[in-house]
Order: sequence, then C-alpha cells, then structure tokens
Amino acid sequence: MPNALKQKVCNISSRLKSQGCQAIILACTELPALLDDEVYHGLNIIDSNAILARAAISATKNNITGSTL
Repeated sequence: MPNALKQKVCNISSRLKSQGCQAIILACTELPALLDDEVYHGLNIIDSNAILARAAISATKNNITGSTL
C-alpha cells in the first residue's frame, strides 16, 4: 500500500479518536487486509467483510450438520 494512503488513513483515525470516536466501521473495503492495527490508533475496527465471512461459514456449517445426506 502506498505510504501516502497509509498516512492519510492514520491521520484520519487519529483525528477521529481525538474527537471521541471509539470504533471505525470498515464496510465494503479491503483496508483491513491492507493495513495493520497500529494505523487505527487503538480504535475498535468493525470489519464488515470479516463479519460476512463468519456468517457464511456458520450458515454453511449449519447446512452441513442439518442435512439428511
């Protein structure tokens, strides 16, 4: 990831934290895969892609264990 973009995200998250923000929702983005946690200055990250992946895995497990195969 280009340093300029990483720095921009770092600056935004720092500013949000200083204004009282406690979490950032990263929806419809690949930023969680591209950036490390230090960029977010300790803010909680809500990663919609990870939530969707966990839900899909859970649904698949339920379908397999509940099937009549």
